[in-house]
Amino acid sequence: MEQRIIDRMEGAASIFDQTDEALKAALITGLNFAVKNSIYKLISEEFPNNKKGKIEAFLSNINSNKDLPIEIVLISIWRSILKGISCDQVTLEQGKYLINWIFKRED
Repeated sequence: MEQRIIDRMEGAASIFDQTDEALKAALITGLNFAVKNSIYKLISEEFPNNKKGKIEAFLSNINSNKDLPIEIVLISIWRSILKGISCDQVTLEQGKYLINWIFKRED
C-alpha cells in the first residue's frame, strides 16, 4: 500500500515546478488516498528502529533545499493528521486545511 500512495504522490508532485507546491500536492494526495482506502491508522505509525520509510524518503527527494530537511517535520505532521483522523479528532477536510495552512506564506 505504501508504494501505491507514493505513486499517487509522485503524480501529484510532478505537476508543479515549485518545491513547496509539489510537497503540498503530494501530502494532500497521500492523505486522500490513505483515507479513501481506510489505511490511515497503519500509515500514521512510525517505522520501528528509526528506519526511514518510503514516504519519508520520497519527501526527502522532492525537497530541493538539502540545507533545510523540511521532510522531517512534514512526515511528522502528516502522520499526526492521519492519526487524528483515525481517532476522530480531525476530519479529512480539516487535515487538508492544515496542510494548506502549513504551506501558506505571507508576503
